[in-house]
Amino acid sequence: MKKYLVLLLSVLTLISCDPKDMANEGITLPPMEFGLKVSPDTAYIKLGDTLTLYASIPSTLSNGVKIEDGKATIDLYMGYRNEIPVLHTNNEAVVVGTHLNVLEEKGSIRIYPSTNNIVEIYAHPYGDSIQVEMKFIPLKTGTYVIQTYSKFYEGKKGKTRTIPKFAMEDTHWDLYQIPGDPSPNPGEDSYYKSYWFAVTD
Repeated sequence: MKKYLVLLLSVLTLISCDPKDMANEGITLPPMEFGLKVSPDTAYIKLGDTLTLYASIPSTLSNGVKIEDGKATIDLYMGYRNEIPVLHTNNEAVVVGTHLNVLEEKGSIRIYPSTNNIVEIYAHPYGDSIQVEMKFIPLKTGTYVIQTYSKFYEGKKGKTRTIPKFAMEDTHWDLYQIPGDPSPNPGEDSYYKSYWFAVTD
């Protein structure tokens, strides 16, 4: 793909994933705000190490409704570049089984069958919480990015938007160093939509 998807997917998000309550979306519940975290929280891991992506929110929403069914969908893209740091715009979407392996610990994941690209993750209700936890085991050295975007929860008690972001002080944008294309700054919303990590031998 000729343009790095940090910018392209940001534009698509504004067009198709705006978390505002649009009239045709049928929103009946308060939004589900997911603060995603990554462990270990480091810019560099070794080949074969495991990276865990996880989030948990109360299953009782701000209006008092308790969620006991359905799944909360988070749009997820993972990109890869065979360089550390990223200096060029050419990028490839991560292919499960080629770039990394995935383990579902809580919730579930959607992998597009014809390409083996990750497209969505799902947080499921577990008692008093709604949780998702995925483990990624990289198979190639290079720089990876995880990007998340708003989708929907829909169940017996209604429908709402999911609003994901990385609830971390440092999402390692220093690994993105394309000349003439500055990265967002801490405190800006776009800074917390992506998480970068590099895999070394």
